[in-house]
Amino acid sequence: MKAIRRTHRKSRLGCSECKRQRVKCSEDKPICAHCQRRQVACVYPAAASGRSANVPSPACPVRDTTNPNPNPETIMLLSSKTTMPILAPGPLQTPPMLFNMMDMALLHHWTLQTSREIFKDASVDHVWQETVPRIAVEHPFVMHSLLCLAALHRASLEAQRQAEFALIAANHYDKAIGGFRAAITSIDQRNCHAVFAMALMNTFYVFRTSGSAADEGLLFLSIDWVFVARGIGTVLKPTFDCVLTGPLKSLFFIGNWETVDPTFESSSTDMALLNLRQIWGGESDEAVYDQTLLELRRALAHRTNVRYWSGPFKWLHTIPSTYLLRLNQRQPAALVIFAYFGALVHNLHSLWWAKGCGKRIVKEAAEVLGPYWDNFLQWPRLEVGLL
Repeated sequence: MKAIRRTHRKSRLGCSECKRQRVKCSEDKPICAHCQRRQVACVYPAAASGRSANVPSPACPVRDTTNPNPNPETIMLLSSKTTMPILAPGPLQTPPMLFNMMDMALLHHWTLQTSREIFKDASVDHVWQETVPRIAVEHPFVMHSLLCLAALHRASLEAQRQAEFALIAANHYDKAIGGFRAAITSIDQRNCHAVFAMALMNTFYVFRTSGSAADEGLLFLSIDWVFVARGIGTVLKPTFDCVLTGPLKSLFFIGNWETVDPTFESSSTDMALLNLRQIWGGESDEAVYDQTLLELRRALAHRTNVRYWSGPFKWLHTIPSTYLLRLNQRQPAALVIFAYFGALVHNLHSLWWAKGCGKRIVKEAAEVLGPYWDNFLQWPRLEVGLL
């Protein structure tokens, strides 16, 4: 009688080493009997075990099978509890890259140049050069914003590659805004510094892209960017004390804004501002415009302060909300005041991201107002070089 050959179950889910040796795998996990006996890396296919095909089991004491007589140091290293990256045959799996070599070059440029030219103020340069990059390492949307500004800065310096860097900046800006919007929906002490840094850098982006734009649209008078800048204050309110005492606290020291004397400016400048009151005298919004004008006078007087760059930012956050509504409605009084704000911004002309912005603001306001209001716009137009 012919003997019946006993069948065996094929191992289809065995480890890579058993398949390579063409031996039956016990399929024990994290290490099968065969690999345990031979003291080699036991790696199961990713589809079967959920573990990457390229990562050995951490419980496996690995042995270098290519060197039959390893030295003691090698034995200690290979028998260590530390997981060793012994790669099994198969395709190499690597995590997706968030940033490429161009981004590394932009980060280098930021560290050496851009960060020191944000405000050109030695008292805060370290914030942009050291603190913001540290925040960016933990919050990718801040890193994208940082790289966006670095690309815009290089575009301003390298005319032949201007289009290339402008495209890179736009790409990073889209990614930064996406992460920023997600962050402000759940702001807390862990991300409030990142949100504040991004809000500031977003203002620089708006100024740079609007001030250097070739088209003739009303970019600054489309004041969504102002509402975004002011809205950050509301979003940060629950964590404002944390921001105020955190790594970016030095940016808040802007001098004696509340007690600054507007009459410190030359009499001709302040008289030009005070003259504007005749535009809205007796109107229902008189108090709103008076308060807005007072803050503008303070900002202009603040131009001689060491932190002259803070004036426009402070003004944007202290003016009444009703004024912005009137500006959005293109009310003449609001537009005239905004033209004077343009003259204030023009004081930042030496900063690369603000170059051309003051002139553009005055020009946009004058175009909307028309020649009837030219007498009220003489001073700001003269300040920015339009006369």
